[in-house]
Amino acid sequence: MAYGIVTFVRARTSVIPDRPARQLVTWGPYRISRNPMYLSLTAAYLGIALVNNYAWPLVLLPVALAGMTIIIKREERYLHGAFGDAYDQYCRHVRRWV
Repeated sequence: MAYGIVTFVRARTSVIPDRPARQLVTWGPYRISRNPMYLSLTAAYLGIALVNNYAWPLVLLPVALAGMTIIIKREERYLHGAFGDAYDQYCRHVRRWV
C-alpha cells in the first residue's frame, strides 16, 4: 500500500478517492494492477484473519470485495471521463486486480 501511496504522491495526484486526479498513474505498482492499494487492503484483511485464526472475516470477505468493486467501478467511470482513451488503453493492458 505504501508503494501505491508514494507513487501517487510523486505523481502529485490525490490519494483520496473523492478528490480529482491530476494525472493517470500507470507506473510503479500500477503497471501490475489498476488497484494495488485495494489489493493490499484485501491482503492485509486476509492476513489479519489468518494470523488471528478467525473464520468470520473470511465469511465476510465476499461482502467486503463486493463493496470495493462498487467503489472501484465508480472510480473507473470517473477516470474514463477524465482521461478518456488513455485510460481505456491502460485498462486493456493492466488488470483490475492482478
